Amino acid sequence: MGSWYVHDSVLQISDDGVGTQTNSGASEAAIDTLAFIADSGGMTLNGTIRSIRYLVNGIPAPDPDPADAQQPGDTFTLTWINQHLLKSAFLKTSLPQIDVTGSNPHWCGGGPGPWQQVLGRTPASDQDRCFGP
Repeated sequence: MGSWYVHDSVLQISDDGVGTQTNSGASEAAIDTLAFIADSGGMTLNGTIRSIRYLVNGIPAPDPDPADAQQPGDTFTLTWINQHLLKSAFLKTSLPQIDVTGSNPHWCGGGPGPWQQVLGRTPASDQDRCFGP
């Protein structure tokens, strides 16, 4: 299924329905372990956050802001827009409403490789969706 990117986040989805989402800042990261199930039509993946771990300067740390973070059990969908673009939607989230309405739902990529290779295969019009405001 490949690697997908939006701003400072990387989503990795393997063919067995397991994935990770890494949200990185300058010195900290949140790494979500995910489980996916495809719908019967194969156009949507339903995702569930199974666990979340936090790192500060590469060292495990507690959640720095539990009131402003997703939690295990939160769910979302990923819908295929085209070969290089996914659109996410929250089903159940612990995030504050401002984070839900202000987040970019588009993921660019698909296929293996570091972000430069994956984005190199992504049309510019789709890249604007993933890295625009």
